[in-house]
Amino acid sequence: MTQLLQAVQVVIWAACIDSFVSSARSADAAAVELTAQSDHAFELASGEYRVRYDPQMEQDGWIVISRAGDGSAIGTKLAQGQGLDITAAGAGEGDIYQWKPGSRKDSRIFRSLACRETPATIEITILSHRQWADFEGQLVAFKQHPGLLHWTVTATVLQDRAFSGEATPDAHFVTPSSDGKQIVRTSHEVIRYAVQRGPGNPVVYFQDRAMRSLVFYFEDLTSLSDLYRTTGCDVPFDYPIAGNPGAVAMGPASHWFQAAAAPDGSRLEPKPFEPKVEAFGEFGFRRPRGCRLRQGDQLALGDTYLYLRPVAETDNASICRNYVEMLADVYQYIRKPPQIATDWRRDVVPQLVRDVQRPENTTHLRGEFVIPKAYVCYEHDDTQLWTVLNLLHPLELFTKRYPEDKDAAALRDRLSAALPIFWDKQLHWFGNNPAPCSPDMFYTAVYILIPAHMLADLALLGHPEAKAMLLDARDRYLQMGRRCQYVFADVWLRDFSKQSVYYQFDATGEYVYLMMAYHKLSEGKDAESLSAAAAAAEKLADRCMDLGWQVNMSAAGVVGCELLYRATGQRRYRDLANIPLANTLLQAWLWESDYGVGRHTTTFWAFSGCPAAPSSAEFESHRTRLALRQYLELSGKDLPPAVASMLEDGWKRGLTQSRFCLPPLLVADGARPFIAVEGKTQTNCGEVRFDQMIPLEDVRAGWGTDIEWWQNNSKLGVVGQEIYGAGGPIWYALWQDEVNPSMAEPGLPAP
Repeated sequence: MTQLLQAVQVVIWAACIDSFVSSARSADAAAVELTAQSDHAFELASGEYRVRYDPQMEQDGWIVISRAGDGSAIGTKLAQGQGLDITAAGAGEGDIYQWKPGSRKDSRIFRSLACRETPATIEITILSHRQWADFEGQLVAFKQHPGLLHWTVTATVLQDRAFSGEATPDAHFVTPSSDGKQIVRTSHEVIRYAVQRGPGNPVVYFQDRAMRSLVFYFEDLTSLSDLYRTTGCDVPFDYPIAGNPGAVAMGPASHWFQAAAAPDGSRLEPKPFEPKVEAFGEFGFRRPRGCRLRQGDQLALGDTYLYLRPVAETDNASICRNYVEMLADVYQYIRKPPQIATDWRRDVVPQLVRDVQRPENTTHLRGEFVIPKAYVCYEHDDTQLWTVLNLLHPLELFTKRYPEDKDAAALRDRLSAALPIFWDKQLHWFGNNPAPCSPDMFYTAVYILIPAHMLADLALLGHPEAKAMLLDARDRYLQMGRRCQYVFADVWLRDFSKQSVYYQFDATGEYVYLMMAYHKLSEGKDAESLSAAAAAAEKLADRCMDLGWQVNMSAAGVVGCELLYRATGQRRYRDLANIPLANTLLQAWLWESDYGVGRHTTTFWAFSGCPAAPSSAEFESHRTRLALRQYLELSGKDLPPAVASMLEDGWKRGLTQSRFCLPPLLVADGARPFIAVEGKTQTNCGEVRFDQMIPLEDVRAGWGTDIEWWQNNSKLGVVGQEIYGAGGPIWYALWQDEVNPSMAEPGLPAP
């Protein structure tokens, strides 16, 4: 059997690799099957890809993943680096010992191999040993998903072991020699689409030109909590310092913000995404360095998914659609924390509504309007439209469902009465601050379009003042789109003829949504708004995985494109929705921290408000969940089941994550030492009050020891408690019956 397997491998790895097709077993291209095995070696087919391992033939111990008919390959030793290389047959204590003559310290690292087939999987278990640890590695191929592999490594520590030096990723580009006895590390030309930057998705996603494949690499960081807890290492993301160990990397992550104005003030035209061909030799998770494992520890050192798909189409929408689909397939298998039921309706919202109306949290304007400030105990007289709208929209629904809540009704009435103060009658415009708006000011797209989105939602509920304001501003928004060519940065309010600072590409998605709201308010008669939405959607086609500025704006673009598809019947707009959807999911925290601050919070399905931001933010998170929920209501039955299931999980599990934004619940759970102290000394905006049921703006992972807000490890809430994000818990009260049906009250109207 051994000789036969070696002979097969020589054929596979020969220079005339095209002969593989005729020598391989006859099976269709999607087959996932074990094609050869022995007590020390295996070969399996996974769709168009072949995975093989024979440490007696090639003693460095590479598991080689190649595409049929191609000599280029990806190699892994499951856990890579000095003191690891667990699949090697005799690499001593790592490459540094190979120069020593005579016997090596661990002459047989690899000990045994076992293959097991189930109805759904093929599972390979490799047991190995070094002086400092015993290892169990497992490689799984999924029959339902050709091209998808999953490997894990667990170590039982026999002697104290310190890790220092450079962190080494676990995946490398390799080329087998013609006789198959040597694996040569090489580099491949790739086009990178996504590399983990910040605490979002722990992913590397790229096109491998040599293998003619899309490659999706995901590290399940949830499994590695023991590693971080045991070693006390940095949080597992690459920010703010490039090269910080613990991230999923393929070279430095890209910074994609584009300047909108030159130093002389002249406008710079936005540049579409351009695929950039680069050469890399390795990629993947980099274990923390400078850490120590103790004798007796038993912990996971890696939990990795590698997913390959043959490249078919390379337009931006197709690249993003594949990202969404591959993430959804992997999502089925990753570890997920338990959900925690919270009675938002009874235990949170009544107190939140009272806290919002406390004197220290409000501004009195013109002697008659009482406006919530943006932050708890904010030292400024602060009046912002998006604070009003973020509360008013869900309160309109909440008070209809629960009319007996007098405090909620009083707050709704105050907020509704305040809307006219933001209307500028001369400019026919509403700003984020009370009128009049200066037409000579630059105004960022975030503060123009996000309030417009919320006002449009309120108008669609039938709110008369919101509808009047929105319709009166219609021509101004159409003018804004035309003059800015549907790509926005900071704009000059007089005639929108100038832009400055940086382009905010996902604001285009907000604009699509706004135009579709105008179209809906006209009962489908506003052809001009529909045309503007289509023109803006075409600008989304210029972007790939570089859309993000503020995650809820990306999410709005998903819904906007689906609404445009439904109004026109043109499939292209549904396809374009994949671009903002992929960019939204890129900022999702699909991992659970269970060390430091994470012992008292849930990070799973948080969102980084902006790309690479080291904290989640409640405003952006709940606005994003609202959009995902709306998108599912519109198109869920037409989505791939795995995608629909993942997105449903996204908004439902978000309720568990957001309960840990509320100081009273955090303190009750023992997290008080990890929160910024009460008062102003450790906050940037207002104060932290442990007794107020208003969400912290920033919830983080890590050890919670620093107070500087830009550090990974900062305490929770150093930005402050955001009243402008307090609409989230009100939405959750409306949704909680769907998430936890046991809490549902009979006889209530649907939210």
